[in-house]
Amino acid sequence: MGKRSILGISLVLVFMVVGIFPSINHAYAKSELKRQIVAFEDDMMWGVMRKLKYWTSTRQQS
Repeated sequence: MGKRSILGISLVLVFMVVGIFPSINHAYAKSELKRQIVAFEDDMMWGVMRKLKYWTSTRQQS
């Protein structure tokens, strides 16, 4: 039971990956995904920094 469900889950994941990247080979898909994750993390960091800067500036004025 356990092995079969794990196999089913992995098959579903493989099909999802194939569906997301139909015309891209696997290595390129991995590197592209990694690049997108890094870019997303950078955006998050910049957003947090901007919020902190804005928050500190509004706190100092009042």
